[in-house]
Amino acid sequence: MDYKEAKNVYGIERALEFVARYLQFRVPRLKICQFVEHMSNLLLLRYQGKWDVTDPKKFANERMLRFGVGIPPEDLVLSAASAVGLSVEDIISCLPGRMVIMVNPGEVYYIDDNAAAPKPIWLGLAETADEKFVQGSNAQLSLVHPRELGLENPFPNNLREFMMFRYVVPGSQNFSVESFAQTRFGSLRKRPDPEILRRLQKSIIAATAQSDL
Repeated sequence: MDYKEAKNVYGIERALEFVARYLQFRVPRLKICQFVEHMSNLLLLRYQGKWDVTDPKKFANERMLRFGVGIPPEDLVLSAASAVGLSVEDIISCLPGRMVIMVNPGEVYYIDDNAAAPKPIWLGLAETADEKFVQGSNAQLSLVHPRELGLENPFPNNLREFMMFRYVVPGSQNFSVESFAQTRFGSLRKRPDPEILRRLQKSIIAATAQSDL
């Protein structure tokens, strides 16, 4: 992923982590993480072709997220919420009044009922020393290729178009299709070697036969 792509991706991730912070302790953690994952992937699709690193404000109106009482919920929010069994009201009730989040390349701001001017949520790139970020929730997202989830890419010559977010449980094992096949349905215990089992079975049969003599 190059610098230009990374600025776009981190902006989406930081914006949704900021929203997730308000949902903590009021919405089950798993649902928060699933909601953030769904929203992030929907925004990746919506913002495709709507970024210009040389002019961060370009298409800015199309990258605004609006939440709050009296604000018609966006289709993306409705879709992500319903996908994880939440209502938009569940989310809105956790937020401090009305809120608008502006997601631009390299910068994320928000305005709420208590702010007359945009406040920064995140500025910069995650690898840079001068990054400034208002810490969000513990929800951690990683950008992965769908192939790691066991899906096939129908356009192998254009891999970048099929990147997506996936929620990763901290400290968990992330499986590829190949590594998952070697486990017991995702357990970290490896499947027993069939050759070893056969040898063990033969030795037990031989020992039983000896004892019967």
